[in-house]
Amino acid sequence: MSTRDKEAGLGPPHPLKSHGSSPNLISSPLLALPSEIIREIVDLLADDNATLSALALVNSDCRHLARSRQFADIRIDYGRRSPQLLNHLSSEVKTRANITSVITCPPFIGPYIRRITVNPKLNSLEDACQDLLESTRGHMTILTQAQRAEKRQKAKDRYLTIYRNPLLIALTRAMPNLEALSWFDMACLDENFFRTVASLPIQHLKLEARIVAPYRLEPPLVPPAIPLRSLDLDIAICRDRCHEGGIADYPGVRTKISLSPFITTFLQICSGTLESLTLKHRQRGQSSFSLENVTFDRLQYLSMRDTLTYPDPEAWSHLLTPRLKHLELPLRGLDNFEQFISTCQRLPNLETLVVPDLYSVDTETAGPIINFISLHHRIRKLSINYGRPQVMNNQLLPLLSNGEWSYLTSLSLSWRGPEMEEETSLRIAYVTPESLDAINSISSLEQLCLGAGEFAGWRHQWLIDHNEIRSRLRGLEKLKRLAFSRDTYNNLDNLDEESSRHVERYYKDRMVTPAVRHDAFMMPHLDNVEGNHDDAESIEGDDGNIIPNSIIWERAHRNRMLWEAERYAAVFPRLHWIYCGQLPISIRTKQESKGTVYVATPLGKARDPSWLDLARTFEMEKDDWSKPFT
Repeated sequence: MSTRDKEAGLGPPHPLKSHGSSPNLISSPLLALPSEIIREIVDLLADDNATLSALALVNSDCRHLARSRQFADIRIDYGRRSPQLLNHLSSEVKTRANITSVITCPPFIGPYIRRITVNPKLNSLEDACQDLLESTRGHMTILTQAQRAEKRQKAKDRYLTIYRNPLLIALTRAMPNLEALSWFDMACLDENFFRTVASLPIQHLKLEARIVAPYRLEPPLVPPAIPLRSLDLDIAICRDRCHEGGIADYPGVRTKISLSPFITTFLQICSGTLESLTLKHRQRGQSSFSLENVTFDRLQYLSMRDTLTYPDPEAWSHLLTPRLKHLELPLRGLDNFEQFISTCQRLPNLETLVVPDLYSVDTETAGPIINFISLHHRIRKLSINYGRPQVMNNQLLPLLSNGEWSYLTSLSLSWRGPEMEEETSLRIAYVTPESLDAINSISSLEQLCLGAGEFAGWRHQWLIDHNEIRSRLRGLEKLKRLAFSRDTYNNLDNLDEESSRHVERYYKDRMVTPAVRHDAFMMPHLDNVEGNHDDAESIEGDDGNIIPNSIIWERAHRNRMLWEAERYAAVFPRLHWIYCGQLPISIRTKQESKGTVYVATPLGKARDPSWLDLARTFEMEKDDWSKPFT
């Protein structure tokens, strides 16, 4: 199975069979091979569209093989090709309704579609909905309210006629083998949409949309059960000014509408088969949701990180099942969780635990969550973020160093730093030597991520001491990956109130000193690639005779991080990847006459301050579950 299919959560291609045209006997010796071998061969061509197109012209069997790859994963983006594809699928629907014999059935593409993503491009959406844009951008003195309403209705009718209605018909009547649906169209969804989705044979659903009203998903609107295996749900109430039926919500008028009935009923109808659940809901003012008389016997993956609608204590008791392997708690709303976990039993199969935010927990209120963590000392991956130093240093780290965490292979910890209102002359964050010693006692670790200080924006507060970290973590002999988040550096000779401000602004100011200028030219072999650690904005208008200071700084910073990476590799011989100074770096070994030499190489042409790769590596976004929509 190809990597793309694995990431999509799709199974292998369907066995050779006729999907329309008259069946042919397999005459080619190649096509007489076992189907598993044929699939592996076609996998090698998965991204070669020209070869697949040529293969489809050989005969009906080759056409089946080619189309099983060409159309397995399609995207509707409302561009120029989207109406063409929808028209073709609509024609297939009409043809299917009129055929009387499989022998005379023309070849279809619908049966080969196993995954469909509806994700409009902004420019395509603007082209498709000019009337809607005019109604929202027009000045009040130019368009009357009635004219606005007329244009909005015209845009809506066009959207439904060209896109939504043909797509829903094609989903139900032209794609019998559809397995996964990703819907990112933010146009409001009505009951007909969910009636359609509930009738599909899909196993994986990712939904990021708005709904007209928080209706309940229950019979007769939908069947009593929907056999979904994974659900990624990001839903909000639509705040459009006008809907069918006279629903109005003008600016300044905000009716508090709860999504709890919608979420509750949605989870109930798929609870029997659900293996993976991700809730993402950021609309403020939402309450908790409840679950009664429902079991999630197959649930193994639960992510609540980005939701503002939380399970109540009883709902938590239904969601935290013994089969659960991977758990990500909410950023907020831990009070509901704490009410439940005071009596929660150990989850025997838990492998991953992510607590994305301990911001609101202090030493007096940390007891329940620390106790919950202590119950699961046999997990393999643990991530605790943004904790108060007192909680991290005095409660969490002593727990992790008690000798019971021998199964833990991945650890991510981050500490809060001093805030602006705190009375301190140096706004510097620290990871204490005692905390490093505690981490060093977990000899099973294969990957480690540490961070401290503000975790958003330009302010960086963790003045990292790489020498101390290398010295105190020498016992982690199995370490393969090492990451430092929000680390910063001091280009000045001293550290006082003035220089601490520079430390916070290290990546923003990019100060060039004589030492920085010297270090910038120490690795010329990395500067020959155009754009390598250059700042395009900084060289605009430059005469080409002088290297701008911003580029000098970037290259010096890169070189310094590479040197640090090589020093880490000398301490941790298994280390092959490190992230420091916002740079992902690979490490390889080279044998020379003087012995083993460690060579660090940047994995990109620029700094990457994004948390994305770190989350995939150290939380639940990679290797924990074959999620269909990564």
